[in-house]
Amino acid sequence: MKTRLCLTVAIMLIFAALASACTDRKKEPFDRSEHVTLKVLGDGDEKSFYSAYGNDFNDEYPNIEFEFVSFQDINPDRTIEKFIETEKPDIVIAQRYNYPVLAESGLLAELDPFVKRDGYDLSTISPPVIDLLRATDSGSLYGLAPFFNNSVLYYNAALFRQYKVEPPRNGMSWEQLLQLAKRFPADSGISGLSLDRNSRPLGTLGALFAQIGKSNGLRLAAVNRKDNLVLDTEGWIRAAETAALAYRSGTIAIDDNKQPLPPDDAVKKNRFISGDSAMTIGGFSLLQLIDRHLFPVNGVQPIDYGIVTVPIDPSRPEVGTLAELGGVLCLYKNSEHREAAWAFIQYLGGDVYAKLKSQSSEQLISRTSHQKDLVPERSLEPFYSQHADPDADAYAGINPRVYGGLVQLFDRKLKQAAEGEVSVQEAIDSMVSEGNTLVKSWREKVNAS
Repeated sequence: MKTRLCLTVAIMLIFAALASACTDRKKEPFDRSEHVTLKVLGDGDEKSFYSAYGNDFNDEYPNIEFEFVSFQDINPDRTIEKFIETEKPDIVIAQRYNYPVLAESGLLAELDPFVKRDGYDLSTISPPVIDLLRATDSGSLYGLAPFFNNSVLYYNAALFRQYKVEPPRNGMSWEQLLQLAKRFPADSGISGLSLDRNSRPLGTLGALFAQIGKSNGLRLAAVNRKDNLVLDTEGWIRAAETAALAYRSGTIAIDDNKQPLPPDDAVKKNRFISGDSAMTIGGFSLLQLIDRHLFPVNGVQPIDYGIVTVPIDPSRPEVGTLAELGGVLCLYKNSEHREAAWAFIQYLGGDVYAKLKSQSSEQLISRTSHQKDLVPERSLEPFYSQHADPDADAYAGINPRVYGGLVQLFDRKLKQAAEGEVSVQEAIDSMVSEGNTLVKSWREKVNAS
């Protein structure tokens, strides 16, 4: 009897030890009661950081404080990499324009070991987001992005019924879209496709031209000679002809007004919302203007609209080219507070935070598990469904800092071609000569600094 009692006690002790071990393994690596100050490097200022991330995180982790340093504090003669090495932040909030560079710089810690150790779920991160986050030479993960941007094609279902035109579908090419747009009577004030400042990055004729080319895998500059534009090719000439003809015929209506408008005016002056355009292109912010359930405006009736994916390369219908990461939360490899920094990244990049933001976010949340809560009774699948090409270059081989100037140049030259002032070939020739001068001037300025 005594022996049996001892054996029972021993077994109970063994189970207790095993339970304790399991509990320890599940225990959060960072002790929430610990007081830590994390140094954060990001865009904007301290107030914008707290508004975007800090306040929500402190609701969950009140013992963590922050010291914020801005990218805007970098002297022109210093690189981002040198600034990071000097400031030694715990967290770097990268943006779409510098995340690819920083991910390859050797300054950021790989997050895959943390993900594996903690069993952190990545399966509900939308395809374009995880593709862009892993668009590194090694395919490793160096950050998490709670939000992202993407564009879709909006169409007015009532106008399509009125003119007996088949609605657009997912996976169309640009040529197919513009042929569809032609079927609406421009001479009666109805444009097939309208673009404006809400359509960025496609709000101008120059940007549309660049996007048509990029969608077909074209580059603005050669891989090994990034200072020389390569527009005088069959593919780019065809893209220029397509864009100029659509603009000349009225198939596309473009509002070049770049001045921001109050929300009510932005709704009332939008051609698509007013019923004067069959289709438009825009991101999630445009949906918030279009949908009267989200944004009621006196005197503006609800519109019967649908959304499909933006045109793509027909040879790769599952791949889109307009998805962009929001802020990317990264861990500095030499951080002295790695576990606290990882707690910040994994919480804000996780499912719990996505659920918290799903009913109030003005951006697309990266987690698919709560995308339906963003706009009840409206499928947002076209925003989420396409993969991003990890080898694609959003700037088609051109440095991001000079890309905007080139697009403005393309816009001017294509409008001259559309209005008959020059031929398409002459417009292309001017784009190449003046574009090369612009790129060279920028390069000399960078080298001089």
